[in-house]
Amino acid sequence: MVRKLYPPPESAGEKDRMLQNFMRLIIVRHPFERLLSAYRDKMLRVRNKKDPFVKLQRQISQQYMNSEKTLSCNATVDTSSTGQNKTPVHPSFTQFLEKVQDDVKRLWEKGHSSINLHWRPYWTTCAPCQIDYDVIAHVETLDWDQEYIIRELGLQELLLNAHTHASNFDRYKGTSEAAQFYFSQVPASLLRSLAQLYKPDFKLFGYSPENYLKMTKREFVNDTLSEM
Repeated sequence: MVRKLYPPPESAGEKDRMLQNFMRLIIVRHPFERLLSAYRDKMLRVRNKKDPFVKLQRQISQQYMNSEKTLSCNATVDTSSTGQNKTPVHPSFTQFLEKVQDDVKRLWEKGHSSINLHWRPYWTTCAPCQIDYDVIAHVETLDWDQEYIIRELGLQELLLNAHTHASNFDRYKGTSEAAQFYFSQVPASLLRSLAQLYKPDFKLFGYSPENYLKMTKREFVNDTLSEM
């Protein structure tokens, strides 16, 4: 509905006018938290029989067969209302990250790539080096940032600050608990590769991969930390 009410500008001139007169706002999130959120939301559930991510879930599971193939019993997958005879197939977190790694590698190599919006890097999607943003909001402090935006625009009488909450598609209610579980299954070498591929996002928005590297498979931890 929002996209219908406020469609993108139809011309370059209209785009320039909007950039000059409107608040320029971007909302960012820690790159690894963003990948975990995309995995839990897009890879661990089936919304309905026409869910476009069902096909991608199967493709990733089949394409990355050398990775972990068994979904942990800690994940409670939402398969209600699928209307399908096939048993849902859900890739492991490591398999999903290998898919993301290949997608972003192609972007670096070719300068363009059709990467799903949910894990497409900010630096290639939101043009942070071309657009002088007035506000860089962070998911981690979104309640405070939203309050600031509302007051800056003088919309206190029209808008209430909607408090955010996470949707759950596994047994974990807290983001930190989920991160500890899922990242502990990931080889450190894979996460180091992703940290390099998403390096512009880390540097531009003040994030660090260090805490997540510490969560990776134990046999890799000492090597990882010694290199940092």
